[in-house]
Amino acid sequence: GMERLILILSAEGWGGEEEKLPLFLALQEKSLVDVAFRLKRDLEKQGLRCEIDYEGRSLKSQMRRANRLGAKFVVIFGEDEWSRGVVKVKNMEEGEEREVPVDELASTLGALTSGKNSSD
Repeated sequence: GMERLILILSAEGWGGEEEKLPLFLALQEKSLVDVAFRLKRDLEKQGLRCEIDYEGRSLKSQMRRANRLGAKFVVIFGEDEWSRGVVKVKNMEEGEEREVPVDELASTLGALTSGKNSSD
């Protein structure tokens, strides 16, 4: 059953190497899950594929999961940052982290994931 399905999908070109996940949304506090989920929907409407942790794992565990998924960038939601209207964006390949205003997040991430530099 399943093996045949895999063979058929591979023959049709569906079994190739999967593209890296552009974004992972990590929460420092579980109380931000609703906010993060709304942002996830907005980002996906703009064509940015992303995943989010719904299980309330530690930030360290979420970062490991982002690594396993091959996320290029992780958006980190913390209460302090959120109260200031910003989130942290970490480039997983370079290890750089910066704060981005929430209202500029989609455009910044769009530029980052397409390989273009955005102005700070």
